Amino acid sequence: MAKGIKELLIDHDNPGVYQLCYGDHDCPNIFSVDWRADETEVVDDCATCLGLDSLSAEWSEDGESVTVSYNGTKTEVPNTDNRYAIVIALNQLLQPEYEIRYMVVSHGTDTACFAVLTASDWNDLDAQAEEAVKENFIQLEGLPNIFTELIDRDLPLEARELLKRINKPKKKWWWPF
Repeated sequence: MAKGIKELLIDHDNPGVYQLCYGDHDCPNIFSVDWRADETEVVDDCATCLGLDSLSAEWSEDGESVTVSYNGTKTEVPNTDNRYAIVIALNQLLQPEYEIRYMVVSHGTDTACFAVLTASDWNDLDAQAEEAVKENFIQLEGLPNIFTELIDRDLPLEARELLKRINKPKKKWWWPF
């Protein structure tokens, strides 16, 4: 597991988690997906963050689908111009060895961030910092398209509470600047 994720969660360091998501991406277990990204770039970014040479994607000759390959297993994803479909297919292909989870701090932006860890790392984090994990990371199963359909009420309660805290309006002063 990337050094620091566990410590940030245990310390409830929300700015630190945000920095993992939108900072200089020195955390090897985090990748981001812009809503305009090419589907193969999404897979390449995930492969890079995990250091997996056996994970790749390529467009079909007719451009109608993307084939995602991992350790000799392939899955074809129709070209629907839907980055979330690629992330879902990628998550299913990587399991049970790895799991991709949505990072709550990226909710409401056009660039979604994801953490991808081994199943055992997720289990360790859940055991050591369960509430912080629930606040910061959401399992993908059952979520609507995070780029076009996900709204606050679709988020688990813990995630909504986190967003309230970090998006709390700043105190307004009575004098203008």
